[in-house]
Amino acid sequence: MVKRFYKTVTVEKGDTGFKVLCDNKPLKCGATKDLIAPNEVLAKMLAAEWDGQQENIDLKKMPVTDFVSGLNGLDENVRAKLIEDSIGFIDTDVLFYRAAYPASLIERQNQSWDKVLTWASNIFGVSFQVTNTVNPVHQSEKTLSAVSEALKALSDFDLLCFYKFSSDTTSVLLGLAVINGFLSAQEAFNVSRLEEDFQNEFWGKDSEAGMARNNILNDILLTEQIFKTEQK
Repeated sequence: MVKRFYKTVTVEKGDTGFKVLCDNKPLKCGATKDLIAPNEVLAKMLAAEWDGQQENIDLKKMPVTDFVSGLNGLDENVRAKLIEDSIGFIDTDVLFYRAAYPASLIERQNQSWDKVLTWASNIFGVSFQVTNTVNPVHQSEKTLSAVSEALKALSDFDLLCFYKFSSDTTSVLLGLAVINGFLSAQEAFNVSRLEEDFQNEFWGKDSEAGMARNNILNDILLTEQIFKTEQK
């Protein structure tokens, strides 16, 4: 952490977007490049985050800054890496791994998860393999190709939001569902935690796990706020 070095925080419109100024000096992305927010709403969120810092600046607790910095650094190589990582992650998607018992949990998963799989199947024109065993399940090359093409079609902004949604839900399909408006971030989070919630009903909640869960929920809800700034 570093000491807060400024008093005022303002937003200024530029030729390529919006800058946040600390004591009239723009925030930087790297050593020389100005940090640019693509829209005014996001710039104001960024400014509020910097203005809210107290005596010390803790970049680890500044998710809007992290997002905008990531967006500014999102070149073709980074895009390719995000897409490659996502495609590699598909086979571990939480929606593909179902419980073998009890019947009540199986029913919940079928009701909640099958809706997402049906939506995705209709959107991408492919089918998905699921399992109720511990053995890994592999999706077809046709499925991987269809999802890959969908990710390549996303803007830099949407791709970065998708990546955060899918990371927080441990599901590529849930990330796509939020990006495409099929689910809200809260709904996707709830779907991804269905088995965890079921277990908590019987065994009670663990306080540390609960704190970690809340942190992830806050992160995905903030990402949704960021995502919506481009929709206005």
